Amino acid sequence: MNPEERRYTWRQTQPNVHCRLDFFLISQSLLGSITSANILPGFKTDHSMISLKISLHSNPRGPGFWKLNTSLLADKDYIDLMRLTTHETQNEYENDESINPALLWDMIKLKIREKSLSFAAAKKRKTLYKQHELEEKIALLEKELEQATAVSKTQETNKTEQLELFKSELEEIIKVRTQGAILRSKIKWYNEGEKNTKYFLNLEKRHFKMSTISQLKSTDQEFVTSDKEILAECETFYKELYTSQKNVIPTEKDLFQSENDTVLDNNDAMSCEGHLTEQECLKALRSMDREKTPGTDGLPADFYN
Repeated sequence: MNPEERRYTWRQTQPNVHCRLDFFLISQSLLGSITSANILPGFKTDHSMISLKISLHSNPRGPGFWKLNTSLLADKDYIDLMRLTTHETQNEYENDESINPALLWDMIKLKIREKSLSFAAAKKRKTLYKQHELEEKIALLEKELEQATAVSKTQETNKTEQLELFKSELEEIIKVRTQGAILRSKIKWYNEGEKNTKYFLNLEKRHFKMSTISQLKSTDQEFVTSDKEILAECETFYKELYTSQKNVIPTEKDLFQSENDTVLDNNDAMSCEGHLTEQECLKALRSMDREKTPGTDGLPADFYN
């Protein structure tokens, strides 16, 4: 917390020794919440007192950037919905002369995002309802088996088989949730049989906190903690950073020095001319890593394959 200072918490004069024996151990996720760390004079001890101030202010989590859940690409109903949405949007703006191809493509992606959000929300509600229904059935069957005294062996066997079937269905739902949490937590290594969904959800939450700006140091002694103040401080910083200090407009000579002899040959120069072909765009998309979005629209390269 004080990288520019060399201070100690314990010392002796004979021989002359200085040590840092006293310190706080905190989680890395709390580093952004620390406002100050200091060493103060001790009383009736050869150790100094150390102090640590932590801001408990927590800004509410926003929606963040939307990114398509690629597991939907394995759902036939979703694929059919996306194809229908694309055709309907094309037909809607087919005779509109004010819509150029680039704007039409943006409209299609906007409709795809809208339909994807509603489809994913409906699917999540359906899955949660199914999960609660299975949990109730499992609890009821377990209670019946525990209290079963006058049932036949056949009935007990049937209920046990039903219980195992419901448990396997519930485990499949939890497995899908765990895989999503593992993906969002960005963990690289995990055991294949790991079923502790809570661990991965907590890890996801911790990663979000670590990537969130909870406070900024505006001056040597002042911090800003609210979203509005943090955004204003960022705006001021970058406005000053990218504001030109000279009112001189660069000329072509300043930008392109005459002594630069590196030029493209005729073949390379010709390859840079003309419109991008469909094959070139498709090749570029297929060369991208999976789960990566090539733009801010939230559609990963997997969506186009």
